[in-house]
Order: sequence, then structure tokens, then C-alpha cells
Amino acid sequence: MQPADAPDPLSRLVLLFDEPPPKAPDDCVPPVTQPALLAEMLGADGSGPRRQIVGAALRRIGFDGLTYGRMTFVRGDAVPTAFCVSHGHCDWVRRYFDRRYHGVDPRLRAVIRSSLPYRWSVKSLLRTGTAGHKGDSVRKFLEAMREAGLCSGVMLALPGPRADERSIVSMSSHDADGPSDDDAHTAQVLMLAVCLHEFYSRYVQWPQEEAAARPELSPRQNRILDALARGLTDREIAEALAMSMHGVDYHLRRLRECFSARNRVELVQAAFRTRSL
Repeated sequence: MQPADAPDPLSRLVLLFDEPPPKAPDDCVPPVTQPALLAEMLGADGSGPRRQIVGAALRRIGFDGLTYGRMTFVRGDAVPTAFCVSHGHCDWVRRYFDRRYHGVDPRLRAVIRSSLPYRWSVKSLLRTGTAGHKGDSVRKFLEAMREAGLCSGVMLALPGPRADERSIVSMSSHDADGPSDDDAHTAQVLMLAVCLHEFYSRYVQWPQEEAAARPELSPRQNRILDALARGLTDREIAEALAMSMHGVDYHLRRLRECFSARNRVELVQAAFRTRSL
């Protein structure tokens, strides 16, 4: 497992990794019939052949890049934790998090509203997704994505290990319009996504399990951190914990220093990575 080198502090919180080592599946989970693709992945002799299997399945349905990772959603804000970069567009994934594109990516809000695949193209998002106060930032993100060769694709969110966590599967194509969107193609997309999700959820040692050292926090700091992760505002935290606004601000500044975070989203993100939440 190779964490990616990146200069931005956020990149140290978003762990980018190659395929992690295997582990024994959870024996408490009843055995199920394995789809042929999953069985082929499990039977592969190492990560290299497995990447070839996934790559071939991806190309069969008209895509040339794939990313799998986990995000936590706090009041609609995406908090990324770890992403696998074994299946293409590694440089783009690093750039995506270095430049905090996840904060303006219009696809993310769409995928958490449905369990179905969200089909997108840059040209359609440029027409519909650049309104509002983030419009310029969204436009710059979409243009950067097109320059990187990610012109269309499909994204979906699957349940993560935690109730507030989602596993994100993103498939992309250099084709401006992308493959067809009929039911047969959607079924193929879902099959690949579910098999990949099952493999990473049950059969490998997810790198978040190798979390950084957990900092020592006071009981009050732990309660503030928990309230922050639940999406409470500063005023709501003050009311819930019978504190002054000045006290909340003081503890939040101390928490940001403790976790080397620059804002609330990075603070929650770092807390998840260190298992402080």
C-alpha cells in the first residue's frame, strides 16, 4: 500500500492508496452466490492480474477510468477519507483533492440522493451546474476535468461501514457523450460497482484501519467534536453543551490546531481518520 505524496495538507488527510493487502472475509456474514466477476477478482493471482480483470470489465461497458473510495457527508458537505487509485487517472485524483474540487463537484450532491447510478457529462454539467455563488469554481472544476480527459461518466454511492459514510464509485470516459444509458448498460454498471464494493468491503484490509495516532482530547473537546460531526452550528453547539459562543470558538481553534486542520470540514475529516469519532 503506497500513500501518495502531495504537498497540500488536505492530501495528508485524504489517503490515496494502491490496492491494499487481502484479509479473510467476515465469517459472520452468510455465504452468498458470487457473481462471476467477483469470483474472477478473488481468484486473481495478485493485484496486477486483478487490475487487468477490472480494467477489461470497465472497457466492456465503455469506460476507461475508475475510482473507488469513501466519503462522509456532514450536512451535505463531502468529507473524503480514503480513495484507491489502482484503476486509472491517478494524477487526476491527486489533483482533485489537492485543489479541493470535492467541495464544488456538482455530481456528489446528486449521488447521495439516490442509490441509482448518476450519469453525467461535462457539457451537460456546464449547462446546468454552474449557477449560484459557486458557479465560477464549478466551471473551473469542470473545465479542468475535461482537460484531464474525463468528459463523461457515471457515479454512484453505496452504503459505507458507518451510517453517515458512503462508498463512492466513479467511472469515466474520454468520450464527450459517454456510452448508452439503456437498462442493459445500467445493469452492467451496477454489477461492476457492486462487485468492486463487495471486494473492497470484505476482502481487503481497508487502509483507514491503519489510522494515525489519536490525539488526547478533553471530555468537552470530544463532545464538541461529536456535535461538529453531526452538523451542528457553533450556536447550536453552545446551546447543546451550555457554553458561551466564545468558549465554543476557543475549543474549535484548539481542535483545529490539534488536528492541523484549517476549517470545520478538514477537522471532521481528520477526526475520522484518527478514529477520534
